[in-house]
Amino acid sequence: MNRESNFSLTMMIIIMALLAVFIGYLLGNWLIQVVTGDTGTQQVVQQEIIEEEIITDNPATDESNQVQESSSIKRDNQPTPLPEEDTEDVQEQISGQVFAVQVGAFANYNNAVALKNELEAKGFQVVVTNNSPHKVQIEATTNRDTAEEIEKDVEALGYNAFIAH
Repeated sequence: MNRESNFSLTMMIIIMALLAVFIGYLLGNWLIQVVTGDTGTQQVVQQEIIEEEIITDNPATDESNQVQESSSIKRDNQPTPLPEEDTEDVQEQISGQVFAVQVGAFANYNNAVALKNELEAKGFQVVVTNNSPHKVQIEATTNRDTAEEIEKDVEALGYNAFIAH
């Protein structure tokens, strides 16, 4: 009977230890999120900012909206065709290709923010992703040539950069 009692006690201790580890893990993650200010809503806001930059960065979008507005005013409801040079820009946007110049990726969010502040001081629009690794990216655009120009400008300032999409 003594053996059965010892076995039961040992199993109870093992189960309690596993439960304590699991609860500690959950509390630790929560505490880290509270201390770093890492919340899920921040990522949604950053995604909206990137989408706004894409829309405002492409002048063909504004022109196509103007063409659509003017065509809806016509009585015959025939849309006005886009000029050929604008068609390429619109096709690029439709294809969903988004290019951003990535300057760094950090496990520590504070290091990413420090680089973001440096780059913003130099006149760039910078976004830091919320999930780890925290990527530091500059000015998302649908035009690859524009992204390459930004990459050259950043590298001229002494930073390593590459185009991510």
